[in-house]
Amino acid sequence: MGPDPDNPRSERQPEGAPDLEQRITQPGSLPGNRYVVIKREDLGSFRRGREGILVATERADEPTAGAARATYRLKRALIGRRLATSALESERLPVRRALPTLASDALSSVAYGPEAGLTVLALAGVGAFAFELPIALAIAALMVLVTLSYRQLVLTRQADGGSYAAARDHLGKWPAMVAAAALLIDYVLTVSVSVSSGADALASAFPVLIDLRLPLSVLLALMLCAGNLRGVREAGALFSTPTYIFIGAMVCLIVVGAIRGLTGAAHHAIGVYPPIPHPAEALTPFLILTAFASGCSSMTGIEAVSNSVRSFRAPQGRNAARTLTLLGAMLVFLFLGVTMIDLIFGAAPKPSGSPTVLAQLAADVFTGPGRFFFYLVQFATMLVLVLAANASFNGFPRLCAFLARDDRLPHRFGAYGDRLVYSAAILVLTGVSVVVIIAFGANTNRLINLYAIGVFTAFTLAQTALVRYGLRSRQGHWRRNVAINGVGAAATLLVDLIVLVVKFHLGAWVVLVIVPLVVAYFWYVSRHYQGVRSDLAAIPTFRAQMTPERTVVPVRELDGPTRRALLYGVALGRPLSAIDASGDPELAARIEDFLRASTPGGTPRFEVIRRPGGARELLAFLDELGPSGPDHLVTVMVPEFVTSAGNLDLLRRPGALRLKFSLLRRPGVVVASFPANPRRETAEVALRPGARRVAVVPIAGLDVLAQRALSYAQQIADEVIAVHVATGQAQDAPRVAGASTTDDLGMEPSAEAKMLERQWDEWVSGHLVGMDDLPRPQLALVVSPFRTVVQPVLRYLQVFRDKNRDALCTVVLPELVARHWWNQLLHNHRAFHIKSALLGRSDFAVADVTYDLSSRE
Repeated sequence: MGPDPDNPRSERQPEGAPDLEQRITQPGSLPGNRYVVIKREDLGSFRRGREGILVATERADEPTAGAARATYRLKRALIGRRLATSALESERLPVRRALPTLASDALSSVAYGPEAGLTVLALAGVGAFAFELPIALAIAALMVLVTLSYRQLVLTRQADGGSYAAARDHLGKWPAMVAAAALLIDYVLTVSVSVSSGADALASAFPVLIDLRLPLSVLLALMLCAGNLRGVREAGALFSTPTYIFIGAMVCLIVVGAIRGLTGAAHHAIGVYPPIPHPAEALTPFLILTAFASGCSSMTGIEAVSNSVRSFRAPQGRNAARTLTLLGAMLVFLFLGVTMIDLIFGAAPKPSGSPTVLAQLAADVFTGPGRFFFYLVQFATMLVLVLAANASFNGFPRLCAFLARDDRLPHRFGAYGDRLVYSAAILVLTGVSVVVIIAFGANTNRLINLYAIGVFTAFTLAQTALVRYGLRSRQGHWRRNVAINGVGAAATLLVDLIVLVVKFHLGAWVVLVIVPLVVAYFWYVSRHYQGVRSDLAAIPTFRAQMTPERTVVPVRELDGPTRRALLYGVALGRPLSAIDASGDPELAARIEDFLRASTPGGTPRFEVIRRPGGARELLAFLDELGPSGPDHLVTVMVPEFVTSAGNLDLLRRPGALRLKFSLLRRPGVVVASFPANPRRETAEVALRPGARRVAVVPIAGLDVLAQRALSYAQQIADEVIAVHVATGQAQDAPRVAGASTTDDLGMEPSAEAKMLERQWDEWVSGHLVGMDDLPRPQLALVVSPFRTVVQPVLRYLQVFRDKNRDALCTVVLPELVARHWWNQLLHNHRAFHIKSALLGRSDFAVADVTYDLSSRE
């Protein structure tokens, strides 16, 4: 926007103009001619992007001092430099990397799945092993059906979401939430079981480590967490080789075993097993079904690909389908191959579980000079059992991000971290898994009883959803697809029911308790977010004017912070009430003398009111005062010292903490502070009468919160600057009540900035009062390629302050106040961090303009 010839204020933009430039209009050589001189200065942590928009550099994301800076550097050392959003495409996986990254869970199940079925059959004696091959063939057929179902799912959706998205789209929100809860629990158990079994394998190879299995399990989980926090591409490169080694080792075992077994190396007939004394069970149909259900544990992990479609290179849906096809083919080959070798060599499960059936087969197949391959199989099995958890570290975060975009989890789960992965979900998965590992003592046998229920619940719901989709759409080969998905859904439901019945008393009941609790949490978070959005959308859009009627300053002693608070109240230009909360009879007179000296012209009016007592008396006074209208506000200045601990310092002053919380939840009250530095006397030039007053308002979008904060800023400042940091992330974009944003992954930060810039003038004209004596808010746009908001805002404020040392700067923060304190944890995280940082500075005042949702009840 160029200078307005009808507005003398635009002849020369102030040095604090939002673009951090100095623009001076100069007269030309001819009468009536004018030209603009633009003085570019050092922008510090910013650079100029296209169309002159400020772009935050990597330096802008770095904290400037204190523990935050040390933490930042440690983080960079552990997980690497931040990746810009533009690097997202380079982080996507080709099929050769995606296969081992996402299929490690499913492929590793070959190490224990066949043995799980044999262990059940062994209860009925050696004769029951005759059903090993028919059960294996049935499981392989089910593997094919489930693989085909999920292949259809990824080709149909071309997006993440898997079972949850399919159930949501075709069955409704409640089945979808059950599928999501079941999958999240299964992912946690996958990590717990995988690292515990890996620690067991390591302890079997080195018996000295047997007593250290628990700390080893925790260490392995933390190592996987660190690897995945480095990004999808690095994690794929790091974990691909062990998975391919396992695949190669298993292929060698099957091929060599088949050749040697069919040429007489087994020394007995095919299908002959060593006798099992004293069978504990009778061979019944239920026992056979139980063996089938136990063997189906080899299918866990197939769904991971459908939850990670966005991690593939383009074309994403086709590459995900290709990966599923390869996964299904390898899984069936390895599962049937291990079963065939077991039939040839007759390895039966040991009551103690050691050595495993796979270890027995490897020992029988690789003898003599080939003994090296026995150790290779064991080592590769140990590695892949640990890395099976890597599929969870891909699927869990992406499912959480999908749920967050659907308002069923806190929106923080939908935000990319430093390395373009969903860091918050990865940390939560690690933390919960470690808790489970510790609670169960890293005992794989106890953990396995909770396993597989969640994934088969998800299988059933996903295939049922696809059946309904086929019956509704009737497109393509819908009859064939309905038949495949219907048979698959019935079979996986049967497996799920059998596992529940058999393992209920062994711990499966825990899953039945946790799933409803997780579903209830989804529902609660969704209801809250949608309620907030509906409440904000229901507020009439009119040109509201937030009018600060009065400034109130509680005074206990006339120290440095109190003097600054009183001077700031005078600078606001509104009637000032100094509340003498002390018991000192002489303090009121000293306050009057100070204020009289600070207002030589008698403006603004002030009064000193004696209300001895604590916060309760102040709140009572505010109740008596009461605003004269819904948009009339009272500004309460809370005297404070500068503290390097930020908001944590309030924990040392619980009285001030309680007062702030009480004031923030009080309608019609703006809480402000202007910390004083006790170590050095800050120049008070900004607090002198007539000083230029500037209000900087960080805004997330063009909504009622921004409207209220900007309107208040217009009343207390001569210049108003709205600062928007464009991250391009989906959770930062404005939403419409009732709209689904599940598949919205956001946009480029520069595109978000341009969109807001186009809407700005029209929105300001329609929502803010444009009186002649009120400043029109200017818009400062900052593009954040690294998706951070707080540090770029703080850096902008620093650059602004460096260029405007004589101005009285107030940072006005729009905040949402939820109905209940526990809901407050879902909001205002950025405002909290900005306030925490500014409490350590004496050159900015901070004002909280809140909107209390309970006021609409």
